[in-house]
Amino acid sequence: MNRNGNFVKKLPSSVTQIKCDTSYCGATFNLGPADSATDSCILKVTIKGSVAGGKLTACTASGSNCDSVNALLTVVEGASLPFIGIAAGVYSNNAAEFFPLLVTTNTSGGTWFYPPEIFKNLKTSIDPSFFSGLRQGAACSGLFTKGICIAAGNWCSDSSCTNQFPLVAVGTNMGTTWSYPHSIFQNLHTIIDPNFVSGSFDREAATHYSDQEQTSLGLNIF
Repeated sequence: MNRNGNFVKKLPSSVTQIKCDTSYCGATFNLGPADSATDSCILKVTIKGSVAGGKLTACTASGSNCDSVNALLTVVEGASLPFIGIAAGVYSNNAAEFFPLLVTTNTSGGTWFYPPEIFKNLKTSIDPSFFSGLRQGAACSGLFTKGICIAAGNWCSDSSCTNQFPLVAVGTNMGTTWSYPHSIFQNLHTIIDPNFVSGSFDREAATHYSDQEQTSLGLNIF
């Protein structure tokens, strides 16, 4: 006989069940016969603050038959994590040529550095006809080596800069490694419009980072 309508009654105080993801145990969940392929499910949880063990209790639909296991889970709060910061702009040289510029920090502003990939060897990394370019917007998000940054702007192939081409730089590893994705600014007559002449990204740029950690807790209900 299948066991339907089970629910989690209790978790450690700083642990909350995520009930809306149908790939895991929901607000209620059904279990197949013991020792069958469907006799268990996985809880997806969020954790806020420290956890030192505690019990997980689940019950059948009536609530009269419950079973508990010790939650083999320990989480220790650490120091605040460093954030990534970025500033974008442009610089010029004695020949009045303009080049994109970025400065970034992954130590909450304690130290800053200029990624050389942003402004060096641009005829190789962007286009042989590169003449000038600038950054108009930038943003970063994420933690540790999963942190990512983007910077948007444009580049030109001559001093008049009559025709501009959109440009995006992507920084990975907390903004320490940068590259220019060629799909952003090459073959635009094919990708965007056969009559494409000029384009640029304006002053806004944004990133979104999501990484949900999950913990699996096994539980048999009889």
